[in-house]
Amino acid sequence: MSDDTPRDSAESAGDGAADQAEGRTSNREDGREPPYRIHAQYVKDFSLENPKAPECFMDPLVRQVRPQLEVDVTTRALGDRLVEVLLQANVTGRIEPDTERERTAYLIELSYGAAVEIGNVPKDAIDPLLRVEIPRLLFPYVRQIVSTATQDSGHNLLMLPTIDFLGLYRWKQREGQIDSATADQVADEQPRAESAGAPSTSQAS
Repeated sequence: MSDDTPRDSAESAGDGAADQAEGRTSNREDGREPPYRIHAQYVKDFSLENPKAPECFMDPLVRQVRPQLEVDVTTRALGDRLVEVLLQANVTGRIEPDTERERTAYLIELSYGAAVEIGNVPKDAIDPLLRVEIPRLLFPYVRQIVSTATQDSGHNLLMLPTIDFLGLYRWKQREGQIDSATADQVADEQPRAESAGAPSTSQAS
C-alpha cells in the first residue's frame, strides 16, 4: 500500500482497540488484565539494494532522490492467543521519476515484527488492535532502521513520514482487503494464564 492510500481522521471505528491499549497502564495498576503483551520485537527480513553506486554519487541529481513508500500490515496466529504482527515497509528512491531517464537510486525492503499476546478483549477489538495499535508502536523502530540504512548507503538520511494506520485499516476495510482469520482464531482461544511476574509489555531498547 503506497503512501497515497486515502487516509481518514482517527475518530471512530478502530478507536476502541486504541482506547483499550492506552488503558494498559491503568489496567496494571488496578490489577486488571492488560489488553496485550509484546513478548518480542525483531527484524524478520531486511534487504538494501544500491544498484547505481558508486556512479550515482557523481550525478548531481542524486541529492534530489524522490522516495516512494509502501507499507502493509500482516498478522499470523501462533496459537494460545499469540500473534505475529509484521509491519512491512518498502522504500524505493528514484532519480528523475516519471521520465524516460528514471532510475532507481536505492531499494529498501524491511519486515519488522512483534510477537503479541492478546488479552481478554472483545472479538471486534482484536483486528484493530493488531492492525492499528501494534503497528503504531512498531513504526518508530522501522523509521530508525530505514533512516540508518539510507544514510549508510551514502544517500541523504530519510525520515519516514508518520503513517495513519487507522486510515489504512479503514481503507482496506472498504476495499474488502481485511482477512479476519487471525482475529477469529484468537477469539476462539482461551486467554493464557498469567505467568507470575511476567512483564506487561516489552519494548526494544
